[in-house]
Amino acid sequence: AFHHGRLDAVDALRRAVQRYPDDPDAWFLLGDTYWHLGGQALIGIEEAVAALERAIALDPSFAPYYIHPIEYAINEGDTARARHGLDTYARLAGGSTWERRMRLAYALVLGDSTARSHAVEALDTVPSDVLAGGSLYQLRTLHAFAALAAERRTRPDADARTLWRLAQALVGQGKIASALDLLRNDPMVNDAFRAVQLYALHLSGAAVPEALLDEWLRLPAADSTEIDVILAAGAAAAERGRWGEHARAVQAARAVAERSRVAGDTAAAQAASAIVRALEGYARWQRGDAAAALEILETAQREAVGLGPLFEANKMLRRWLAELHERLGSPRDALRYYESLVYPASPYATLRAAIVHEALGEADKARERYASALAAWQDADPDYAPARQARAALERLGPDRPQP
Repeated sequence: AFHHGRLDAVDALRRAVQRYPDDPDAWFLLGDTYWHLGGQALIGIEEAVAALERAIALDPSFAPYYIHPIEYAINEGDTARARHGLDTYARLAGGSTWERRMRLAYALVLGDSTARSHAVEALDTVPSDVLAGGSLYQLRTLHAFAALAAERRTRPDADARTLWRLAQALVGQGKIASALDLLRNDPMVNDAFRAVQLYALHLSGAAVPEALLDEWLRLPAADSTEIDVILAAGAAAAERGRWGEHARAVQAARAVAERSRVAGDTAAAQAASAIVRALEGYARWQRGDAAAALEILETAQREAVGLGPLFEANKMLRRWLAELHERLGSPRDALRYYESLVYPASPYATLRAAIVHEALGEADKARERYASALAAWQDADPDYAPARQARAALERLGPDRPQP
């Protein structure tokens, strides 16, 4: 279930650790599932780390258990925890590719200024398999993630994941002009990737030109199975009241579901049917029936789960649901969805969460999230509106209250 990206892995693994609480592999698989799919189940990254640390406590001699907890410590800026984890990992698997990946990440993020400078200057000497690893795409580590992705893209063995990482880094940093240049000119970019990433830009608060939405957000070929493209194109059509295009997107998703059923792929059929439901729900919202849209989209979000294209589609759905709950006066529910988008990094979702906290009168939490988003946008384009919004909010809220 995990390797097919299905959330029923979560229930199965929860039952496993309840029945076999002393089995470290069960705890590891639960934690790994939470780490990669937890956002889609609205499970916080802290729960993933807790399960992985339980596996470590049960069997501290098995090196792979340590990888995500070390990455988490680096992302969170916990120097002592990261160093302890790395030292333990080195005793178990010293000299391995994963150790080199995490040592590099530590130097880029937690090293002193000299260590960081040396790490950046030496990136062109780092083997590609070392550049390819790590989970540094979080708010405070986007600069390191971007450096790794940019260097990896120069290598002849760069792959589709490299391109995705680079696009995510540029969008996350608010470098909209550079992101658009990548989508327009990089020879590895295909139409499907371009469409989905353009819609991601649109959802990040960027002022995407209408002409590009028309040119790049097109439905794929009739026999395509790219359901994330179908969802993005159909949603963009609904937002602009182009109901004929929206209807064609619904038809395309239904065709994917039917072909999958005929082929006996029930999981793919269910996922495509969820995309149909999502497009219908989104249309309800855009036509003014937000309450009905909420119920439909929540059902679709629970069903359109998985890796690859479904990973991107589910992010879109959670972004919509957060805004819907916010508009319908359910700020706590909105926060659950916004927080689910923090890993991988979404500074814009963090900004939206800050706005909700401020509306609730939670100034300290709002201030913290505004600052986190703004840290990711320290090199954003000057005209990137969300960065200006976060900066203005921090000025409005003023400095932290003095501690007692």
